[in-house]
Amino acid sequence: MCTYYRHHYGPAATSRGCVGPTRALREHELPFFCNHLLRLRRECRRLRFGNEVSDQFLQDYVGRVDLTNTAILGYFDGDEMRGVAELRSMDNAWCDVAEAAFSVEARWRSRGIGSALMIDTLAMSHELGVEWVHLICEQHNRPMQRIAEKACAEIRFEGGDYVAQIRVPQRPSHVVPSPCFAGCSRPFASTNSAPPCRPLWS
Repeated sequence: MCTYYRHHYGPAATSRGCVGPTRALREHELPFFCNHLLRLRRECRRLRFGNEVSDQFLQDYVGRVDLTNTAILGYFDGDEMRGVAELRSMDNAWCDVAEAAFSVEARWRSRGIGSALMIDTLAMSHELGVEWVHLICEQHNRPMQRIAEKACAEIRFEGGDYVAQIRVPQRPSHVVPSPCFAGCSRPFASTNSAPPCRPLWS
């Protein structure tokens, strides 16, 4: 297991202290996901989805989410979700390979939220029987790349994109004291209940 991770269950926390609760969304809670995406700035939307996207595109995107093979893990600050990890199986049901995407709203970045979401995503992946998590982000998105590197990702560059493959630890994990980063990339999951910025499947 990567030395940045250790066995852990509980609230999302980092070397900077507890960053607040993360939990998986149920179907009736998907409007939280939609509202989060709608609040993302233009640049973050582009990083998340790979191009310019409209509000209608985001609403339609959330409307297509199928929780039988997708997990949406949200970081909440009060009553609003400010960060998301989206984890989606490569098959119609959960299998051993999944894709992930992340997004954190601008005001909530650099607080360790992205790292906390990654940790909880790997923990949920373990619970779902996922062995490999794939992640893609743009080559200039260094915050997200650092999070993947802390998870001991196997990395390559394809067509200007940073492509990472992360082997899911055999035990749920949590980050040990280390610098924490957050940014925009693509989807994940949680340890707190049933199971985002640019997905491979869009």
